[in-house]
Amino acid sequence: MARFRASAIVTSVVVSAGLLIASTFPHASSATAAEVRIIASDAVRLPMMEITSAFQKETSNQTVTTYGPFNTIEKRLAADPKADIVFWSLSELNNLVRKDAIAPDYPKVVGRVRIAVGYRTGGQRPDVSTIQKLRATIQNTSGFAYGNPASGVPTDLHIVRIFDELGLGAEMKDKGLMRDGGINVMKEVADRRVNLGFAQASEIVAFPGVSIGGFLPDALQLTTVHAAALTKAGKANPAAVALFARIVSEPTSYIFERTGFDIRR
Repeated sequence: MARFRASAIVTSVVVSAGLLIASTFPHASSATAAEVRIIASDAVRLPMMEITSAFQKETSNQTVTTYGPFNTIEKRLAADPKADIVFWSLSELNNLVRKDAIAPDYPKVVGRVRIAVGYRTGGQRPDVSTIQKLRATIQNTSGFAYGNPASGVPTDLHIVRIFDELGLGAEMKDKGLMRDGGINVMKEVADRRVNLGFAQASEIVAFPGVSIGGFLPDALQLTTVHAAALTKAGKANPAAVALFARIVSEPTSYIFERTGFDIRR
């Protein structure tokens, strides 16, 4: 549980419409502190909590980050004209550039994430190393969770497509639980309502009490290229520019690497 535990000098505020974390450090001066507003998917939650915490400790600036499902990012960005930095897939950020919705020269890759199978830490690790073993694992488990394809999230759509291709429709109906977003999928695993959960690796790593059991076989894999970009407002905010430079720097890339990302760029 330590990965989500606030330190003694951090105050976290949680609101609806995703998870909003506003962390305030005692030494920050209200007269000089700047605010950086970040919109992100759940997939980057764990590395960004570490990155923004360090940024606030080392500067007098504050960050306000909203996390939520992948498919809500454009709507959340449109609703927050003061947003400075946005995380999404590289392809979707490039679409925003074409729509003139963000600064044109700033989408930068932070890492790639594969789909994995999560299980309760300390439990029996699933063997999903081959297509045959993946099918057998799903057939033999008492229950599993996966993302709701109605969300339109590519990962969720891909997982359901795999189940169909493997002839596992009956298992989906009898033993599968659909949840919105990989974090909610992992909650079902952690709470022992199911044995396994399918999500992006970084979402599995981010949830306490759950570990990666294995990645989907290469023939079935879908890799998402995650990226960050400055908005037009962010480009005019020196604190946002500084934080963005930190996010895409080489030293910071190792934070992403140990939280489920492949940092090859």
